[in-house]
Amino acid sequence: MAWFEKLHQPFLALADGISSAMLRIEGYRKVIQVDYACELAHQRLSDTARQLTRQRSDQPSVGPVSA
Repeated sequence: MAWFEKLHQPFLALADGISSAMLRIEGYRKVIQVDYACELAHQRLSDTARQLTRQRSDQPSVGPVSA
């Protein structure tokens, strides 16, 4: 493992272990701050954001019903 991989690995492992999607996104952002070139953090952040968007679009809206 190269030194730059050792740099972001603990942060990436921590972010991967977070169950809340929003907090996991923040964790991946932290990894990117530590090592902007960490491709896995970019990919996992994108995947998590996509999952969160799908979950929110699957939920019925709670707002007023238009007639």
